[in-house]
Amino acid sequence: MNVCFRTPVAWRRFCLTRTFHVSCSLLLSWAVFLLFARVACANLPPVVGEPTPHVAVGPGAVESSIRQIIRTLDGYVYIAAVDDQGGAAHGFKNSTYLRMYKSTTVGVPVAFTEVDRARRPRAARHATLSGGDMRLDRTGMIHLVYYRTKDGATVYKRFDTNTDRWESTSTVVTTFSGRPGHTSYGARGRVINSIALDRENTPFIAVGGDDGVKIFRKKSPEGWIEEAMLSAAPSIHPAMTFDRLNRLHVAWLENYDGESSIYYAMRDAAGAWSDVEMVFPGDANVLSNSNLDQSPSIAVDSQNQPVVLYLSGAPGQPDHFVQTRTMAAGMWIADNPPPLFSRTPGLYMRGDTKFVLLGRDSHLRHRYLTHKPEDAEWSPEVSFQPSAPSSAYEGSVSARYDPAYEVDCTVVDVVYFEEASETRRVFKPDLYYAAIKLNEDAGNGSCREIFN
Repeated sequence: MNVCFRTPVAWRRFCLTRTFHVSCSLLLSWAVFLLFARVACANLPPVVGEPTPHVAVGPGAVESSIRQIIRTLDGYVYIAAVDDQGGAAHGFKNSTYLRMYKSTTVGVPVAFTEVDRARRPRAARHATLSGGDMRLDRTGMIHLVYYRTKDGATVYKRFDTNTDRWESTSTVVTTFSGRPGHTSYGARGRVINSIALDRENTPFIAVGGDDGVKIFRKKSPEGWIEEAMLSAAPSIHPAMTFDRLNRLHVAWLENYDGESSIYYAMRDAAGAWSDVEMVFPGDANVLSNSNLDQSPSIAVDSQNQPVVLYLSGAPGQPDHFVQTRTMAAGMWIADNPPPLFSRTPGLYMRGDTKFVLLGRDSHLRHRYLTHKPEDAEWSPEVSFQPSAPSSAYEGSVSARYDPAYEVDCTVVDVVYFEEASETRRVFKPDLYYAAIKLNEDAGNGSCREIFN
């Protein structure tokens, strides 16, 4: 279902934030509303791809700054998700699990099942886990990172898709950006680590928190070395990706003295780090992150230039909109959707085509929109068609993404969660899968990106 009511919705939101909303509502009659909608629809390019109906997965939550879904070469989809059983609402009195789900069929999944339940990571009562960022290597091994509140540990773990078994575990660090025993620190919505694999399948892990942002690299089966200290300021939501030139791109949200901004750094293929750059400056009202939804999410275009998505305004304010910026010729160039209210959005790139995936929002629900560089405008928002009524409490979205190892360029795999579905009580998260089906040439010949 296309949603083209941009101008009226923007004005309605503007009106509702002011005391004269009654007068505004009189001006926004249904006739004017539909007229604006018809004009807006006529001028917008079509959305790229075709969304599929959603598929129920199971309990769990995902985060928009990390990637918690992969697809194997033979076509099975895996989803890693923390199920805190609504712990934030009742003091984490129940155990928390990091679940690994697998599709029951190849292609576009029709159902999922949890695999190797007996060995899944677990946190006992009054502790929790967060994260689940993962990447697939060329041998079929999943590399994954999560945070454990009991001891403030960033934990690396592997899952073998050849045997469907959880494998080895190692602790990356417990002395940086951790708060042992503080269950709310690093819980759902407060992700403080992420992972990416270079072309030799070496894991790199970013850790962010009150101590700043550090990058760690795996050196031996159980050993890790510190690669870089990117920031000493309190930070959250580190996001990472390698590009097709084997360069590592990192973005994060930094909060210093009450002001929050988006920052970026890059490690080149030779191992040298760039200077840290500010993508977007914040202040006390911009990027406040008080609702923990500001992302960022990072990807690269066909020229391996970094593209960063984030939210620009304070929650509930008229400027709380989705933004994207691309690094080009040494500058961060804005390519923003029209004023669009969303929380926990995520970014996907197919060639030079941007896919903005919309997360929790009582107005927009779970939708996406696209922009091709040759089009003057962004597409309309398109819904992932539900197979059952949606809930009033929406959650984050995460999309499969690894431009250096694209196993299927005809589908975008997406996972999102709802905080109050019909299956469980409020704040007990439930996962849903949806696909965006593409033509092989969608996004400027993206099939050339595959590295098998």
